[in-house]
Amino acid sequence: SEQWFAAMEEETIDSPRGTWRFSPAHNPVQNIYLREMRNGTNQVLSIAAENLSDPARGCSLL
Repeated sequence: SEQWFAAMEEETIDSPRGTWRFSPAHNPVQNIYLREMRNGTNQVLSIAAENLSDPARGCSLL
């Protein structure tokens, strides 16, 4: 429903892959992290791409 999508567009989701949100085309917008295993622990080294999302070319929602 329209109300559900409107509410979701305003939310930030906290997930194991980091926080993300929905774009106006309802695709995820998220950071991509550079990680490395060090001494058996998953370490975040840096952000490889910030606010990455599908460009949604041709999407009727835009």
